[in-house]
Amino acid sequence: MKGKMMGNWRTIDNTGKIFPATSNRRDTRVFRLYVVLKENVDGDVLQQALDKTIEKYPLFLSVIRKGFFWYYLEKSDLKPEAALESKSPCSSIYIRDKKSLLFEVTYYKNKINFEVFHALTDGTGAVEFIRELTKNYICIKHGLADVVLGDELNTEVDYETDGFDKYYENNQKVSNQKQPRTYQLHGLHCEPGTMKLNEYVFSTDELRNKARQLGVSITVLLTSVLIYSINEERRVRNKRPIGIMVPVNLRKYFPSETMMNFFGWISPYHDFSTEGTDLKDVVSSIKQRFKEGLHKENIIARMNKLVKMEKNPFLRGIPLELKIISMRLAASMSTGEITAVYSNIGALKLPDEIGGYVQRFGFFVSTPKVQMCSCSYKDEFTVSITSAFENDNIQRNFLRNLKTMGIDAKDSKTEYPKEFAKPYKGLMFVKVFTFAMIALAVITLGINYMLRPVNHWPLYTVFGAMCMWFVSILGYFKRKNLYKNAIWQQIIVTAICIIWDMMTGWKGWSVEFVFPAVNMVILISLFVISLVQKEHIRKNMIYFLMSGAIGLVPFVLLLTGCLLFPYVAMMGSIISFLVITAVIIFMWNDVKHEIMKKFHV
Repeated sequence: MKGKMMGNWRTIDNTGKIFPATSNRRDTRVFRLYVVLKENVDGDVLQQALDKTIEKYPLFLSVIRKGFFWYYLEKSDLKPEAALESKSPCSSIYIRDKKSLLFEVTYYKNKINFEVFHALTDGTGAVEFIRELTKNYICIKHGLADVVLGDELNTEVDYETDGFDKYYENNQKVSNQKQPRTYQLHGLHCEPGTMKLNEYVFSTDELRNKARQLGVSITVLLTSVLIYSINEERRVRNKRPIGIMVPVNLRKYFPSETMMNFFGWISPYHDFSTEGTDLKDVVSSIKQRFKEGLHKENIIARMNKLVKMEKNPFLRGIPLELKIISMRLAASMSTGEITAVYSNIGALKLPDEIGGYVQRFGFFVSTPKVQMCSCSYKDEFTVSITSAFENDNIQRNFLRNLKTMGIDAKDSKTEYPKEFAKPYKGLMFVKVFTFAMIALAVITLGINYMLRPVNHWPLYTVFGAMCMWFVSILGYFKRKNLYKNAIWQQIIVTAICIIWDMMTGWKGWSVEFVFPAVNMVILISLFVISLVQKEHIRKNMIYFLMSGAIGLVPFVLLLTGCLLFPYVAMMGSIISFLVITAVIIFMWNDVKHEIMKKFHV
């Protein structure tokens, strides 16, 4: 199945659905893969390489849209641009209500960065993208013959297959295993939009040899050392186990070439109060829990549990706005089951003819906690630890414990710009405007108290300030999508006027004149927005249909005899009816397509 692809849109996979709902400034849900070359990067050549890479992976030219029940991905004609690195690592990429690509390619000196929003792909998909991008760059830069990476017979359908939907079996058992509540990290947080980043480079051979001595994999070894390092910092009175979430590539269990998210996870933990306090005790218990967690039957059961929940008819029928609240609540509750995260995407390989131009690869993720990431290239094993906390004692302990085991870190020599672009300060407008409205209300009430008049005129002033604040703030936060902004303004302004009418002794002016007049203004505004943005109406027809449907309400009120002055209401209703009729007649196929997108369950 091609991710339930319908023309120019497709559904988001099971795991990816939660990322748009839970991303924020503190956790942008963005991760970075980068490659360090042995020479400085040429921006023009990188752009050529990016254009060629996109030809192989066009699914990356997608934007996230909101439907009534689910988010979905829509193909876009936006073109990615390779730019000089200027923002803090893992800055926000997905911006609600804005049609923008979900990845960025930047460069700085001898480093090429690929950052991507997690709803688009996972670590394995990102690895394939940056390998292809690196290969194309080196071949173009040095005039080498093109090299095929992976299976050249793979098609776009293979890359866009929803692995969860393809391999889900509703008659198989689901996982009922409960995870114990774990120790939670505390401390002074970094400012929103920033994080602590520590990067180390080790010898792959040294790590592999030490892991073999202990009879474990490198992943088990580093997971154990991370747990042990965290334990050194916690208070003795806290007896909860320390648990690490470890993502698992499901392509190792199911044959799939998908570039979409297709991963599960296990959550190994160690209880220092009952299982021993020595590092060897930690390695022993983590080894056993990896063995149990990675058993195929347990992996399948856990995957089926998640997909079964998504396919529940009751849950599917819940509107997206309510789902967002539920997903945020579930994500918040699930954090109690893990202390930190460790993601190892393994060894990256390139053909010999281009591999000599590459020094190493690196990988890290935004996080609201502490997350360790690793990857290797030849004998360069890169470990990155990102943290939401100012204190980096855990990172120090991790480095020291490995050194005690005879594994010393090299100098990573990863370079970043000395200064990053300052974050957008538009939120200051919200703060200033909010303070101004509060000040207006307080001063008005104060004057009224001192003068002690008979009437209650300050209440009207306060309510007026509240209305002005609400409309202005709504316009600010919905500024990324002018069409959606217009519909919201139509609804809110009409509702406020009806409330005003009721508060001042119902005269009916709000529904007799304001309701239809606002509707006509909004319909005209939608046409103007289309002209200014040079977008065809079919791309945003759903907003014309919504505004038109709202504009028919005064006609219904006319039929019921609720309106005394029919002229304005009838004029607005006629315009609304003609807009709806024109869209349906001239763009019926597009209308059906749009309805399928917005209302797919």
